[in-house]
Amino acid sequence: MIGISSHVFLLLLTLQTVAVVKANSEDNLVRRKRLWIPPPKQLMENEDYTQETVAKIHSDFDDGSGNIVYSLEGIGANQQPFNVFVVDHITGDIRVTKVLDRELIDTYNLSGIAKYKDGRLAEENVDIRFKVKDQNDNPPVFAVMKVGEVTEISPLGTSVMKIMATDADEPGNENSLIAYTILDQSPPHGMFDISQDGTVFVKNQALDREVQYELHPIMSIAVNFNSNSIRIGGNHPL
Repeated sequence: MIGISSHVFLLLLTLQTVAVVKANSEDNLVRRKRLWIPPPKQLMENEDYTQETVAKIHSDFDDGSGNIVYSLEGIGANQQPFNVFVVDHITGDIRVTKVLDRELIDTYNLSGIAKYKDGRLAEENVDIRFKVKDQNDNPPVFAVMKVGEVTEISPLGTSVMKIMATDADEPGNENSLIAYTILDQSPPHGMFDISQDGTVFVKNQALDREVQYELHPIMSIAVNFNSNSIRIGGNHPL
């Protein structure tokens, strides 16, 4: 487990007050509109923030006496999974109660609510967004490969088959980029090679139907013979 981060994440709330004054001979009417504009927060998956305040919501009408009651709504608050994020009803401090996993939920979209004790809204609800940052914590998973084949007189560069793998880390992130290489092959004559995109191709024209070839790229590949063709099948990695 990665150690507790020393950084405390706070939502900086921007309060914008717009006053519209309407006057007549008897009274003045003043209307104010307050807008909460918290920026989205990013929390790293697999890190323990449970002892920290990761965000804070605050109403301009909070006089410090407990006259405002704060709450959270949304998936990860009052919806399943419940109470991943909780708020102190008096202070507005928001905490996360567990270590986050981006592969389960990558973004939490919550609503912060401020009410008077009698249940009246003190402010408009504020959108609070927590984005879970990706770590490279998932190995590639290889799909079941179909059998490929190539004749023993195939020229150099002939494509034999395509290896496919997926990674559960964030798409488009460098953590989910996949490249392929052959670790070893038997016999060790370098008959085949593989491109970084997973294409297995002929590297040596001296293919022999009487010899069984076995390749070991990132996953195992068993090579067998069928008539004048070399058949290549794949197995799941252990």
